[in-house]
Amino acid sequence: MRELRRFASLPQAQEAGRYLIDHGVLAAVEDVSPRAEYYPGLQAFDAGRFRLMLVTDDDREVAESLLHDLDREEAVLPADWESQSHLDPAGLDPALLPDCPRCRAGLSAETARTGRCLTCGEVVDVLGLVVERHGPEALDGLHDDTPDWPDDALLERFEIACHSCGYPLGGLVIAGSCPECGRAYDKRELIERLLNPGSRRG
Repeated sequence: MRELRRFASLPQAQEAGRYLIDHGVLAAVEDVSPRAEYYPGLQAFDAGRFRLMLVTDDDREVAESLLHDLDREEAVLPADWESQSHLDPAGLDPALLPDCPRCRAGLSAETARTGRCLTCGEVVDVLGLVVERHGPEALDGLHDDTPDWPDDALLERFEIACHSCGYPLGGLVIAGSCPECGRAYDKRELIERLLNPGSRRG
C-alpha cells in the first residue's frame, strides 16, 4: 500500500477513504502514532496522524484526482460533517467524553454531533480527542447501520484479500469461505476493517 495523504483526525481520513471507495478506488486508513505516544493536548500540533493509503498502486492517478475534487468541493469536513458522517456520536460511552480544551466544561455527545462546546461555543473535534486519549478502537460501534455499503457492483471491482492468509478474493462471492485457509470472510467487513485501523491491530 502507498500513502496518499495524512489527516489530523480519524473521521476525516475515513470520510476521504469512503469517498474514494464510493468512486471505485480501494483505500485504507492507518494510524501512524503508536498508542504509547498519545498525549493529551498534542492533537493541535499533529497534522498527519492518520494516513490514507492506496491499496492498489495502479489507482494512484485516479485517487489523487478524486482527492483534488474532494478538496475543491470541501467535502471532507462540511460544517455539519458529524451529522453526515458514518460515525454516530450518540453511541459514545459518556465516560470517554473529554473536557473542552478552552473552558474545561464536560463535553457531551451533542457536542460531538454539532462540533461546538455547549458552554463556550469553541469548535471541538470531540471524536478526535476521544481517539487521542483512548485510541481508535474507542469509536468501534459508532458506525451507523447503513446496509450494503459498498454495493455489490463496487465489491466486484475490488481485489480484496483474505484477512487471515492474504489470498485474493476477487471473483468470489461477497461472503463465504476462503479457498486457501478455509476462514469465513465478508468483503464488506473487510473494507470496513481497511478504514478502521483499531480493528487491524494484533
